Amino acid sequence: MENQLETIKTAKKMVNIILPLIFVITIIAWFEKDRLAKYHQMHAELNQDPIQEEMSAPQFSFDYRDETYHVQPLARYELWGLVVSHNNITGILDMYHDENSVDTKDLCLIWGNNLTSNDYKKVSYSSGAWTCYYQYPYGVDFYPDALSNNHLLTADDAVRERIGQVRIGDQVHIQGMLVKYQAESNPSFWRDSSMVRTDTGDGACEVVYVESIDIIQTGAPLWHMTFFFGRWLTIGLILLRVGLMVLGVYLTPKPFRSSRWGPPE
Repeated sequence: MENQLETIKTAKKMVNIILPLIFVITIIAWFEKDRLAKYHQMHAELNQDPIQEEMSAPQFSFDYRDETYHVQPLARYELWGLVVSHNNITGILDMYHDENSVDTKDLCLIWGNNLTSNDYKKVSYSSGAWTCYYQYPYGVDFYPDALSNNHLLTADDAVRERIGQVRIGDQVHIQGMLVKYQAESNPSFWRDSSMVRTDTGDGACEVVYVESIDIIQTGAPLWHMTFFFGRWLTIGLILLRVGLMVLGVYLTPKPFRSSRWGPPE
């Protein structure tokens, strides 16, 4: 019994040392994983504007998760960009998207003039369910017409999986079409695409039917991996600490108590 209690005591001391260290590393990884690389680390392709070409193509349809979607192509589209934000389909702030949504991840991208200096790193980016927001202090050179929020959809499962792998900080290349689309269950509504990069507000997002997407350069894979394992290791160590405490209480000898009753006087 004493040996077991001593082992538990030693294990608790080790956990008490390791847990704060892992927790601090995980917090650092949380801040670093979405940090954008410097402009001289951008691939040359990102210096160019998106390529958009007029096209005439018939409407087509595809099925996804027991729903039929009708798609009307509007233009051929190809772009290279740095991912500065995207929506979070697992977060409580995005109630419109989940694994059953045909367009799950919206990618907010910058390119061209925005990548000629490190000023873009001074800009604050965030995403809502359908929007990308940006804010920057006075004196920062930033070009809103070299940013777009892209609603992505595809009928290709492999492409869809690839879209799901894209993270903030990645440099990506997307090929496909600007389109408008409609769910057959909601025939009165078409989600339409912007056809220019100079508009803002409602309707300014590009709706892209993705035929291929490539991650040219990942952002911070080591920090992402550190955060992933650190988070779960922190939870595991907390549970281990609680388990050791409960086990220690269970194995600790209880004080002996006795009572003696005599006949009433």
